[in-house]
Amino acid sequence: MELVVWVAGLIYLAIIHPGEHLPNFCLAKLVGLSGCPGCGLGASISHIFHGEWQESWESHKLGGLVLFALVLRIIQLIKLYHIPLKPVK
Repeated sequence: MELVVWVAGLIYLAIIHPGEHLPNFCLAKLVGLSGCPGCGLGASISHIFHGEWQESWESHKLGGLVLFALVLRIIQLIKLYHIPLKPVK
């Protein structure tokens, strides 16, 4: 299930335009707190997928690092579940 969630989330961020208002899933903001350290990560990753490097940096400084970590986690999960990365002939 985790693999499906991460892949679907990255596909969603790659498809949408980062300038659009993204749905807010921040629990801190939903309960009225401000200053959440994770806010802007989704927009930052979406900007990366669209080649908008400056906007990504401005949305969140760690967007690229988080994207890299998610891709590594996806690869780890694929290997864990023995899903072949190469097409089977």
